[in-house]
Amino acid sequence: MKVERLRKENYEELLDFINMVFSQDLIRVHFAEDLSYLFAEDDEHMRNQFALRDETGRIRCAIGSIPYTYVVGDERFNVRTVTNVATHYRHTGKGYMRTVMNAVIEEMVKEDVDFAILSGHRERYRFFGFEAAGVCQSANYIAHNAANRKKLGEIADFTFREVNQEDTETIRRCTELYNREVQRIERPEDQFIAYGAIWRGKVFAVLDSKGKFCGYLNYCDRWGGDMRELYLYNPSLTPRVIASFMNFTGRESVTLTYSPFDKENVRVIQDTAETLHTSQTCRMKLFKPERLTAACLNAKLKAGVYMPEGEIIIGCVFGNLRTKNNGVFTAELTGEAPAFTASGYEIYSLLFGPCSQSIPVWSKELAELSPWFPAPFHINPTDRY
Repeated sequence: MKVERLRKENYEELLDFINMVFSQDLIRVHFAEDLSYLFAEDDEHMRNQFALRDETGRIRCAIGSIPYTYVVGDERFNVRTVTNVATHYRHTGKGYMRTVMNAVIEEMVKEDVDFAILSGHRERYRFFGFEAAGVCQSANYIAHNAANRKKLGEIADFTFREVNQEDTETIRRCTELYNREVQRIERPEDQFIAYGAIWRGKVFAVLDSKGKFCGYLNYCDRWGGDMRELYLYNPSLTPRVIASFMNFTGRESVTLTYSPFDKENVRVIQDTAETLHTSQTCRMKLFKPERLTAACLNAKLKAGVYMPEGEIIIGCVFGNLRTKNNGVFTAELTGEAPAFTASGYEIYSLLFGPCSQSIPVWSKELAELSPWFPAPFHINPTDRY
């Protein structure tokens, strides 16, 4: 049996297969509607899908590998998101998923991919080199928070208008706001709404009492009141906008996921939210660890975080990784001896979170450089599949 890249004529066959597999979990799944940006009946989209057939010619396993550009400051990265990993429930345990995943990874190497991510957090992906990485911060607002804003004399007077593809001027403004994000999946302006519609999300323009555009939000109520993005010209308005949106939707609670880079917005959110949560962003497989390490550390440095100069060499699954700060961070693989060696889980945890506790804090070499790590790695939930 051979792994094949699919074509447009396989569209209906693939959708029927993955919808069936994922619906075994007793949730309604329709990939063409839920992830419309990823699936279209053309070769451009279908070549991102890999499948394995058995001797009957039927698809028994399929995996999507979706190409994106990830931006960190001025650095651009060739990225893949692994999605719709599906094996027929009557044909599990035969090694089909392992065969297809290995083929997908082999293609990534050929296509010069910098790193790959996936949102499945199962132990099984560790066998393919995917480890927990990144920190996702979210805040929950409830009706009492909105009531307290009124007690403080703040009127929930913002209105919201869903943005459609024909509203090109608003899309331009939304894209400009989004592009201020230090770390982001690149979204072409003409595809901004398509990205926002993933998992049936909606993009809303935020308007003040005079109808002036103040920013935008992305809202998805598929699994609850999830505000997946909120970008405003004035971050101090965040709690008032959320209170207004709760009135607009009639919801008793809303969960906002926010970027760690806008310091003023983070301060306002942490001061006004009911509860705060931190979780991992995704699982990641690095092909070029030195590039992303340096870029994320420089992003942290530019954010004004104290980061002392110096260097360290860490032995890990990639080789010996030298990281150096002489006012600008650089990273490279070297043949020199490391200060210490970290396992796969440890190196991803150290470099990109969700925590660095896997490396002993009493390690002198690391303790002196602990302001460096973990480096921030952030992907909006809108872009996680």
